[in-house]
Amino acid sequence: MDGQRMDQITRALAKGVTRRGAVKGVAIALGLSAAGVASSPTAAAPPWCACTYACGAGGSVEFCAHHCRPRLPGTQGSTSCTLATATCDFPSEQACYASFPI
Repeated sequence: MDGQRMDQITRALAKGVTRRGAVKGVAIALGLSAAGVASSPTAAAPPWCACTYACGAGGSVEFCAHHCRPRLPGTQGSTSCTLATATCDFPSEQACYASFPI
């Protein structure tokens, strides 16, 4: 049983589903899963991108994300930041952050 099915069962239980109904749902899900009917191919996780933003008077912000947005909105009283560089295809968040100069 994958995490998504567990989340669905947990939400159902939190809504006040009867114990009998929950057990019946779990039994059906397990039966379908064992039969291979409910299985789906897992999609590959998106790569990580090292995003560097130029902010105001020579400042910059660096962080990793699955997608670098063109702009970061500024908070009240600060300027917004514009994407300066983006390097993608890192296999993990740790590899992405390791790419930044110290």
